[in-house]
Amino acid sequence: MGEEIKYTDTPLLERRILELESQNSKLSEENEFLKSYNESLTSRLEREIRNNHIDTLTGLYNRCFLESQKERLNILSFGGILYGVVFLDINGLKEINDTKGHKEGDILIKKIAQCLEETVSSRDFIIRLGGDEFLVIVNDFPPRSNEVEKDVVIDRIKEGMESRNLDISLGFAISSEGDSIDTIIDLADLRMYEDKRKIKKR
Repeated sequence: MGEEIKYTDTPLLERRILELESQNSKLSEENEFLKSYNESLTSRLEREIRNNHIDTLTGLYNRCFLESQKERLNILSFGGILYGVVFLDINGLKEINDTKGHKEGDILIKKIAQCLEETVSSRDFIIRLGGDEFLVIVNDFPPRSNEVEKDVVIDRIKEGMESRNLDISLGFAISSEGDSIDTIIDLADLRMYEDKRKIKKR
């Protein structure tokens, strides 16, 4: 049996109270530590996820981000909600890397990224796929005048690049032209190469 506490035994009672208060204080400190640790871990995980989706050179979204969006985009396609895909390639980047060095090539890549940020809507996703390739997901594409809207987007990007003396080729595809985001990207890529061939013939 435990030690019997008599109400007349004031010192013993006070000792027990102090022990309980000490235990409660320790539990409170442990809870605060666990709460702080959990918040720190959550913040770190969110930061890692965010960093995994960001291209370190340009600060744009990267290919990993695109992969995370494919299911959503496929659902939109299935539901008949339109969006556009711009596939963009930097002309002459390999030559610049070979003749002037990768530092100059990186400067060009960042200029292209900045131009895209300034010429497309803030609602759109700008993605650097890697190397000299970029992708723009044009969200909230209007259901009417598809060709007109497509030309508006293309002209806005091309005019922005030309005003900065940046040489690019691009292709555009609308989600209604394919049954998945991958087929739409492939179509935009194909049209980008068609644009590149036209530029070379000039």
